[in-house]
Amino acid sequence: MNRITVAVAQLWMHSNDIVYIRLDASRTGSMGVKEAEEVCDAVFHICEGKGVKMLTDTRGVLGNVETGARETIRHHPGLVSVRMAEAFVVDNLANKIIADFYIRFNRPDNPTRVFSDVKKALDWLEQIKIISHT
Repeated sequence: MNRITVAVAQLWMHSNDIVYIRLDASRTGSMGVKEAEEVCDAVFHICEGKGVKMLTDTRGVLGNVETGARETIRHHPGLVSVRMAEAFVVDNLANKIIADFYIRFNRPDNPTRVFSDVKKALDWLEQIKIISHT
């Protein structure tokens, strides 16, 4: 299985069309623009430019996501071109608030939901049909 490790996460193709992003729970502090760009670039690389659904697993992570990082994730050209749906898995109130804030104020153009259970998140993502941008 091809894995990519960046400063804040490990990423891999979980299935044909789901990229699993496991944020590093051993890190504390903020995710800034540089780290967000690394994650976005890694997603684009790992999916080889094809449309994918994304599962971001934040369980055990403490910290926050800076405004610039949220904007980067929302508007990164490579990520925008491949992101078809995304699910966030959270296990604490702080991360639920961050994910909800991202959805409410950054308004992703793709279906996006927050879950407390990985299996439920994967089940939801598997139901999403990928529609090509071309």
